Amino acid sequence: MLGKLIKNEFLNRWKPILGIYGIISILGLLYAFTSYVTEETKFENTYFDIFAAIIVITFAIALYVSMVAIVLMSFTDYGKRMFKEQGYLTHTLPVKTIYILIARMICDLCVCASMGFFYPFIICVGERNFSLFTQLAEYISMFIKDEGMLELLSDLIIAVILIVLFVLVVIWMYYAAYAIGHSSSSGKKLKSVFAYIIIYVVEMMLLAAFDVGIGNSLDATAYRNMIMLGLVAVVCCLVAITNHVCKNNLNLE
Repeated sequence: MLGKLIKNEFLNRWKPILGIYGIISILGLLYAFTSYVTEETKFENTYFDIFAAIIVITFAIALYVSMVAIVLMSFTDYGKRMFKEQGYLTHTLPVKTIYILIARMICDLCVCASMGFFYPFIICVGERNFSLFTQLAEYISMFIKDEGMLELLSDLIIAVILIVLFVLVVIWMYYAAYAIGHSSSSGKKLKSVFAYIIIYVVEMMLLAAFDVGIGNSLDATAYRNMIMLGLVAVVCCLVAITNHVCKNNLNLE
């Protein structure tokens, strides 16, 4: 059943995202074409130069706008399918709410991973310069030959895990706050904002207490490991809060 829920998440969310990627790809190819013509062929034409400038500006703006749009679409989809138009249908499915949330988490991570690859790649296409990937390949080659490979690999994996956990914390702070706000019959948006602020303040207080209490007495490795465990605990708590509200206190009216 979890597999079907994951498939449903992708079917609902990836079509508009792929559409955005398609538009950005076309703009990136146009940027690459215009820059090639103006820089390599030395073609001189006032109208073409204006066209090239428009493409550059449009591409640059589209990069930022599309990234924001994808994030906003993910949050909007969460609200629509969990609490608004499709809320009743979602919560009457013969599956546990936690499975729906886990499927959403997996899809969110895939969206973030796709953005992490697609945007650097399309920028390289537009600039007609793939040195970023060349340098990455050289780094990996040096990394493999290095005697301390296992230690470096461990550090790299932990760094990736920390980034993923930070992303999950940011996403689920919104999800939990939105769910808490929609457990009320009125003032849902305002209460969601207050819930988000409270969650953020509590997290900052816990982090400050950790630093003051035991953080200063730990070495770098132990401190990093404790932060990682703390982020895991925060994500689990936020998922548990969201799951509890959706199961027991949700108000869809």
